[in-house]
Amino acid sequence: GSDLALLLYTSGTTGVPKGVKRTHFSLIFGAEIWVSSLGITSKDRKFSFYPPAWILEQHEGVAASLISGQMVGFPESPNTAFQDLREFGSTIYFAGSRIWEGLASQVQVRIAESTPLKRFFYNLMMPVGYKISDYKFRNIQPPFFWKCLYLIAHSLVLRPLKDKLGLLHGTSLLSAGALLSPDGLAWVRALGANVRITYATTETPMICIHRKDDVRTDTVGMINPGVSVRMSDEGEVLVKSDANSLGYYKQPELASQARIDGWVRTGDSAHIDEKDGHVIYVDRVSDLKQLSTGYRFSPLYVEAKLRFSPYVKDAVVIGDKRRDYITA
Repeated sequence: GSDLALLLYTSGTTGVPKGVKRTHFSLIFGAEIWVSSLGITSKDRKFSFYPPAWILEQHEGVAASLISGQMVGFPESPNTAFQDLREFGSTIYFAGSRIWEGLASQVQVRIAESTPLKRFFYNLMMPVGYKISDYKFRNIQPPFFWKCLYLIAHSLVLRPLKDKLGLLHGTSLLSAGALLSPDGLAWVRALGANVRITYATTETPMICIHRKDDVRTDTVGMINPGVSVRMSDEGEVLVKSDANSLGYYKQPELASQARIDGWVRTGDSAHIDEKDGHVIYVDRVSDLKQLSTGYRFSPLYVEAKLRFSPYVKDAVVIGDKRRDYITA
């Protein structure tokens, strides 16, 4: 278990990409979290289209498949990925927040360009999906009236949309990577696609995940068993686990800088909600900015809100101590 299994290169957000050394035990540990959290069995189908260097692809796409016996499918080419996803009928699907937000924006653009009749039904039925999703967020049983409306909305609009997006058979849908905006999460769940958010780094096992019936738009879920989390004085997330990486390939000095008394520094800013234990992710510590007024803000959060608009494909938020306002 302690033998080196993989070298996974980081994205290079903090400098030149580094080879993270992961053991066989760390992969099995992460896979067992996936299998137990999602209830994966040999009857499940996983569509794999992310690069091998992404740690969640190794945990869920490789190790969890070997443990659970789930079927794994691959796209024929990058251009046919979403068509292949629909044909494969994947029950397990995870994607970066950009993918989920892109789907929301893409659908809204296509609806705006469609026939008046399709726009009418979309605008009429989507609020029903939002209403039912809101009840689920609050763990409240919807009234009979709204259940009946939802059956109609699901038949006319929501089910066909999920089918077009390849999400019709999805039972375990997850968002990972950068923070998924509350608007994006609410839109996807309004379709009836119960997306949950997970949080991990290349150097650590999966740190957090939303439990099945405990999803919040402003958090990345609760801390997984076998993983300890604390915050530094600067608000940085520190992680301790037997499944942490062995450090960086041929860069021991960087590995020592990334640890504090056995705790791995993630470079992320977050805090834990004392009421229910949910972890509220903010942004990369290095990316948090401060205006001349002293107000601190997260560019990531504002950018995610802007990208939800069908008129905005991407956004970069700028602001510092020289100004009292933010520019995008």
